[in-house]
Amino acid sequence: RAGAARACGMRVAAPRAGARSYDGRAFGDARGPASGPQPGGNSCNKFMENEATLPRAPSDIAGLDDILRGGFPRNYMHLLSGLPGTGKTTLALQFLRAGAARGERCLYVTLAETRSEVEAAARTHGWDLAGVEIAELAPSEHKLSADSQLTVFNPSELEIGETTEALIAATERAKPQRLVVDSLSEPGRAERAP
Repeated sequence: RAGAARACGMRVAAPRAGARSYDGRAFGDARGPASGPQPGGNSCNKFMENEATLPRAPSDIAGLDDILRGGFPRNYMHLLSGLPGTGKTTLALQFLRAGAARGERCLYVTLAETRSEVEAAARTHGWDLAGVEIAELAPSEHKLSADSQLTVFNPSELEIGETTEALIAATERAKPQRLVVDSLSEPGRAERAP
């Protein structure tokens, strides 16, 4: 609830006495725009009203599912953000492994690493990715070569680029119940480097 509330620009009750909001005011302070509905916030308000009853996708990560009230809300997009090495891919792989263990269709789309690199990363944790389909959409060496570069316009200027089409095709083929796209910083790079 706290994460959803923050995403909506709202404050929630603090878990400890004396905690402050992002703007320095005490939690529960009714001043300012964060205390009430936001302009155009109907969908956010509806999310907050229904958030407790949403079906969940557990991550099987100790503590995280408790914070998330049982897991990530299903049928929503969740963004993991952080510097390299902070555990985004590790969390994403754990999330997919938890789904695979429950018999769910899971798809990991990699836009930056090869399949073997993803599998090697999993092995460093002692994990098997059985039940997790991996779609490798990283540009090939040939696509990155100078000979294959377009000279008239940049592929990122196309309405739907090759990488985006491949992502859509992989998703339509696998029909995943859990989907991870790693990393969102890569689609533009991949589109610019055919």
